[in-house]
Amino acid sequence: MKKFFEKNNLIKWTGLVLILTVLFSWIFKISVEGTAEFYRIGVLDFFTIGVIGVNSYAAIFTMIIVIAGFYELMKKTNFYKRMIETVSSTFKKQGDMFILITMLFFAILSALFIDTFALLFFVPFFISVILELKYDRFTAFLATFGSILVGTIGSLYNGNYVGQLVSVLENTYKDNAIYRFGLFAVAFIMLVVFTLMQAKKSSKKEPTSEIADELFVVEKPKKEKKAIGSVIIFVLLSIVVIIAAIQWGSAFNATWAASLHNWFNELTIAGEPLLKHLVGYNAEFGTWDLFNFQALILFASALIAIGSRISLSDFIDSFVEGMKKVAKPLMVIFVVFFIRTVVYYYPAIQTVFDGMMKEFNYFVAAFIGFFASIFGVDVQNTWAISGARMVSAFEPAINKNTLSVIFQSVYGLAQFVAPSSVFLMLGLSFLDIPYTTWLKKSWKLIVGLLILVIVVIGLVTQL
Repeated sequence: MKKFFEKNNLIKWTGLVLILTVLFSWIFKISVEGTAEFYRIGVLDFFTIGVIGVNSYAAIFTMIIVIAGFYELMKKTNFYKRMIETVSSTFKKQGDMFILITMLFFAILSALFIDTFALLFFVPFFISVILELKYDRFTAFLATFGSILVGTIGSLYNGNYVGQLVSVLENTYKDNAIYRFGLFAVAFIMLVVFTLMQAKKSSKKEPTSEIADELFVVEKPKKEKKAIGSVIIFVLLSIVVIIAAIQWGSAFNATWAASLHNWFNELTIAGEPLLKHLVGYNAEFGTWDLFNFQALILFASALIAIGSRISLSDFIDSFVEGMKKVAKPLMVIFVVFFIRTVVYYYPAIQTVFDGMMKEFNYFVAAFIGFFASIFGVDVQNTWAISGARMVSAFEPAINKNTLSVIFQSVYGLAQFVAPSSVFLMLGLSFLDIPYTTWLKKSWKLIVGLLILVIVVIGLVTQL
């Protein structure tokens, strides 16, 4: 068992949070309809919750598998290796510039996307280039997943974060946008400075990692495969993913996406909407879910396989191989979502938060929101076990716009440190970085972000 946890450092820390959530159900009563009772988690409940968790988050698991399979397929083509080499050679003497471009790309899109998991599509390409430029895995993590986390703490239009708060608090994306943008800008600058300092320490003698090498190091394919149109397909796929993931209507009040969607569905051939029937149900850009993105990636994969003359057997093998290579990251986030499912069905920790606030105070609310984020996992669940109760009990004393900024900032801060942070643990797992190593190397950045959040809370509460 000791050897298992030494090899699976991330699961150990995430598992500790899971054990705590189970213990809470044995220690604290849960308030339901005016009465408080124990709803303790037993052995059978534990396994039932696991099955529910897999079912509830299947789209996320399959999204990661599809992306892994897509890039395994890409590795079988000559063009992908050449593309990695071309980009890396272009920035060979300006590697820090590529790091900065990467960080801008992920941070901005993370702050805008309807679903952050769609952004995972771009991660393998950028990490492969960064490693080809001889930076270490920690720098690659900061440039990609670190930037995604900045987009969390300073989310402007992201549906996973500020979108959830807009929904429950019934405000708008524009409310207190200046504070959210300030959070984003300052947090991004902090991360850039920290990352470039880390990049200078990058060493070619870094211990090799079988996991990271298999996922991101691209070797020349054993069999020469032509790349007819593959570059065009990859570029077009990337563009469509970006366009489809931005909430044009709900966030920006743009109508072009809805108009394009209506035009497509109403286009007739011989008096019949054949394209609509051929494609089936389709959502307008800005409203896509993960299944839509997966369908698009699989379709593009098929086109690349046909254009590169990859056999059906090799096509299937690519996705099987991809699934094998992401098995460990999938295991880690399975435990994370297990925590979320336990807290959703057995919110005993809510009793602790209820007892911490007798009179409403924004700084106490921020403290509760931070720790609720560790156990709630996502914004929706975090709000349910903490913020919703505050609004219900103290609504006359609460400015909802202020509370929205506070919850977003402390939730984003928690994602940089919590063993239950999906993108933190997923990124560390992909790049084979122990959780303790992350804390030891990044504590200065985390302290800086803590100070930033405290300053923002102090400013926003003066409204």
